[in-house]
Amino acid sequence: MTSSAFLEQALNWQSLQPELTLNQLSPEKVGFWDLQPNAAQALSLFLAHPKRSLFILKIDEAAEYQALLSQFITEIRPTPDAIFGVNYQVEQGDSFSFPQVYVEPAQDLTDNFASQGEVITALNCDQFQLFGKVRQHPSSQDILLSKGLVHQANGGVLILSAACLLNQFDLWQRLKHLLQTQTFDWQSAHPFKALPCDIPSMSLDLKVIILGNRTEIATLGELEEALYQFADYAEIESYYSIAEMENQQTWANYVLCQAAELALDLDSGALNKIYQLLVRESEDRLLIDISPLTIREMLLNAATLSQKQTLTADDFEAVFQQKRQQHGFCGSEPMPIFSTSKFMWKLMVKLLARLMAYR
Repeated sequence: MTSSAFLEQALNWQSLQPELTLNQLSPEKVGFWDLQPNAAQALSLFLAHPKRSLFILKIDEAAEYQALLSQFITEIRPTPDAIFGVNYQVEQGDSFSFPQVYVEPAQDLTDNFASQGEVITALNCDQFQLFGKVRQHPSSQDILLSKGLVHQANGGVLILSAACLLNQFDLWQRLKHLLQTQTFDWQSAHPFKALPCDIPSMSLDLKVIILGNRTEIATLGELEEALYQFADYAEIESYYSIAEMENQQTWANYVLCQAAELALDLDSGALNKIYQLLVRESEDRLLIDISPLTIREMLLNAATLSQKQTLTADDFEAVFQQKRQQHGFCGSEPMPIFSTSKFMWKLMVKLLARLMAYR
């Protein structure tokens, strides 16, 4: 083919846009964890294992995924029938004697340290919220035991953040001992002040999941070199590969389910436009962002601007153009779907290599 023929077949920017290949839109329900098979399997094995008590989950934004994780654990984990924990009985002291504390297995959920294997999330907590505390009345000297998150989640799962443990590293040291021994020992909040009386320890049946980004988890691993000798690990993937047609269909159903939860409808053109906007961000037509927060924001922005329940490609394009104007990109020519940053970088590397070769 001659060079003139190539010029005659020059492509405009619209023809270079990525397109989904969808035969038909099926009603199959697809959730976030269907796009995370590796993490889902690792969590399932961890929850079923009788001896594993700590799981490290790499996640970009803990607050965004904590509800999804809690719901997933609740769905795949059978609801325990047993009652976990103990009942502490306190015999208060007087002027001539110290208080006495007795412990017995919990028989009912009304017992003061009883639990039923809940899934509890606490991304920010202090030592008293996490481990409970011993309070003593300043006048009568009566003591009161208050349970913490580890007691409330006894028999279940406690979800914490790596950032919280790094900011209060003494929490991690105590939590590690608790998980390795599955025993809770009462400690005084003041390092130089003893407990007002002896308080019996209690057994725990607790699993802990720690959420953190790559930097936070790496820091925790450096501070605790033996971390992965007793902890399992998995990652939440930020991007989903749609190289296969089956994966494209799965992703499309996932977006449709997200829209249905917001009482919105999408046509195939709208799905294709969402895909193109996500490719614009990732700069890779085969890898796209699957953050639920990102998808929902795109859907809600289009619904708010258009004031419609059934959304089309034009509605998402209108949101994109509105944001361009809002951010000051007011040129009349349409912006190409791919960023030129990677191309310019590669070009600069090639030019530098040639200059070095001439020298």
